[in-house]
Amino acid sequence: MTKLSSEEISKIPDLLLSLDDNNQNIALQLLELHPYAIPKLLIPIEVFLAFYPESQLINLVQQVLPSFQLEKSPIYLLHLILNNGDYTHTDKNLFKRFAINELNYRPWLLKTPARAAVYAEVGTIFCQHSDLFEKGLQYYELAINNGAKTSHIMLCYLASLQEKYTANSTLEIHKTQIITHYNQIYQEQPHQDILYNLASFYQHDLNDKLAAIETWKRCIQLYPKFNRAIFALAHFLFEENKWEEAKNFALKSLHLTLSSVYYNLDETYYLLGAIEWKGFQNLPAAETYFEKALEENEFYYQPLQALMELSLENEEYTKAIRWHKLALQESPFDIPLMLQIAELYLEVYDLEQARLYYSEILELNAAYPPALEGLKKIEQL
Repeated sequence: MTKLSSEEISKIPDLLLSLDDNNQNIALQLLELHPYAIPKLLIPIEVFLAFYPESQLINLVQQVLPSFQLEKSPIYLLHLILNNGDYTHTDKNLFKRFAINELNYRPWLLKTPARAAVYAEVGTIFCQHSDLFEKGLQYYELAINNGAKTSHIMLCYLASLQEKYTANSTLEIHKTQIITHYNQIYQEQPHQDILYNLASFYQHDLNDKLAAIETWKRCIQLYPKFNRAIFALAHFLFEENKWEEAKNFALKSLHLTLSSVYYNLDETYYLLGAIEWKGFQNLPAAETYFEKALEENEFYYQPLQALMELSLENEEYTKAIRWHKLALQESPFDIPLMLQIAELYLEVYDLEQARLYYSEILELNAAYPPALEGLKKIEQL
C-alpha cells in the first residue's frame, strides 16, 4: 500500500474534526490503513478523543503508541468537562497542565463555535479559583470571540465580570460596560433570562431601584408567563413597602403557579402572607397564607416562625403552643423554644404541661435560671 505524503497526512485532522460524520469516518479509515500517521497527528487526535471518548480510535492509538494514556493528556480537563467527569476534587495541577499546554491545541479547538464553547466551560471552572480567575475570564473571551456567543455563555461571563469588579471595588466605574453588554446580548439573542439578570444587576449590585423596577416590568411585559421574574418583582416591591403592587404581582405569580407555570408555591404563599401581615395588617389572611405555605412544605421554617409570631401578637396562646411545639419537633433540644412553650402553658393556666417543659429543660441544663424560676412560680400559684 502506497504511503501517504506529508501533504495528504496533513489533511486528515480537518476530516477528523469535521462536524460531518462522513468526513470523520473517512479520517478514521485513513488512520486505520495508515497508522504510522498517528504520531504526527497526536494533538488533533487528542482533541477528537476529548469530544468522542467512545471512539475506537483510542485502541488504535494505544497500539501504535503503547505508552499513550488519555488521563495524561495535557487537555484531559476537557475530557472530564465534556463527559461529566469529576474535576471538582482534582488536583489544581490538572488545571495548570491545561493552561500551560492549551496553546498547542487551540487551533483545533477553535475550528468551530461548537468546539470553541468548551473554553467557556473552562472559564467557569477557572473563575471558581481566585488564583485562576483572570485566566478564566480570558478563556470566556476566547470562546466568545470565536463564535461561542450563546446567551448562557454571555450571562456566565458577565456574572464573572461583575464578581471581579465587585471584588476590586470598581463596579461603579464599569457599570456602563456591563449594562451595554446586557443590552447588546438581548438585541442579538432575545431571551427572558437576559432581562432577568439585568434587572437583578440593577437591584442587587447597583441599588438602582427605579431601573430595576422598570427592567422587571419590561421583562414581564415581554414574557408574561415568566413566573420567576414576576415573583422576583413582587418580592422586591414588598421590600420597598409598595404593598398594593407587591400583592398584585404576588397574586399573579400564584395564579400562574396554580396554572402549572412553575414557581415554588410555598414561597409564593409565604410572600402573600407577609404582604397581608406587614402591609395591610390583615392577620386572618396572613395566617391562612402562612398555613398554606406550611402545608406545601412542612420543612419551610419561615412561615412557621411567622405563625408563631402572629399568634403571640394576637395573644392566641393555644395557637401559639401548637406552632411552637411544631417548631420543637425540628429542634428538640432548643432550650429557649422549650421555655417559650412552658411560659405559654402558664398563660393558659395549664400548670402540669408548664411544669413538664420546665423539668425537661432542667434535664438538659440543671442550673438554667428561667426554668428554676418557672417551677418556683408554679409552686406559688
